[in-house]
Amino acid sequence: IYAGEIAANSINLADLGGSSTAPPTSNPTPVPTPIPPSTPPSSNPPLPTSTPSPTPTTPTPTAPGFNLSSTIASLSIVQGTTGRITINIGRTGGFRGSVSFNYDRLPINARASFSPIRTSGNTTTLTFTINKNVPVGNYTVNIQGTSGSLTRTITIPVTVTPAPNFVLSTNTNSLVIQRGRTASLNVSITRQNGFDGNVTITTSNRPAGVSVNALVIPRGSNSGTLTFTASNAATLGGPRTITLKGTSGTLVNTKTFTTTVTATAPTAPAPNPTPSPLPNPSPI
Repeated sequence: IYAGEIAANSINLADLGGSSTAPPTSNPTPVPTPIPPSTPPSSNPPLPTSTPSPTPTTPTPTAPGFNLSSTIASLSIVQGTTGRITINIGRTGGFRGSVSFNYDRLPINARASFSPIRTSGNTTTLTFTINKNVPVGNYTVNIQGTSGSLTRTITIPVTVTPAPNFVLSTNTNSLVIQRGRTASLNVSITRQNGFDGNVTITTSNRPAGVSVNALVIPRGSNSGTLTFTASNAATLGGPRTITLKGTSGTLVNTKTFTTTVTATAPTAPAPNPTPSPLPNPSPI
């Protein structure tokens, strides 16, 4: 060992004004946590999950049969007229049988008929005939279709409405006619339920020798005048009932009144002329 190296090692560091504290220890370098190697992707992709197929169901077969329906929900018919409705037959399950028809609850004084009344087709027509005396109102008619043991029923509301009409009236119920003169009778009509036709007025059972003019009351008008003329030879007497008849197409209404034929009033004699007074004689 060299003497210089020994001397240097024996020197007190404090004497050199240094510190006796040991030099700081440097922080150790952190060791990284090892990352596990990633698993390489598989060359075979995962198999898809299979969904089980539903079990097929067998449809229940529809039993052969039929149903009924109408082309309109309700029917309105005016008194004295007819109305028609078509009945449809809906066939199901391969039904091919013929269907016969019937009805009930028809209004009094009304009739109905099917055409055809029995059919293997798909429709029938029901015609209602409503008498003018059928009361106005609402009715319910049952329509029944039958084929073997199968029966189907539908209900049709039927409304009977009042027919257009008119009523006759006169300004007097008795008429006096003098031979050789005329007398007038005013005739009026009251229109009902939308009636707007012309009305022809005629009379019957007039006394012999009494004539009357023709009269037509046109639409838009409600009255007219009959003028009766008694000849000088008209049959005297009365009261005699005369029938007044108003006609418009098939619509007819009547009204009665009486007539009396009287003689011509006697002519009053001419008054005698009053004689003029004689002048007074002049004095002499």
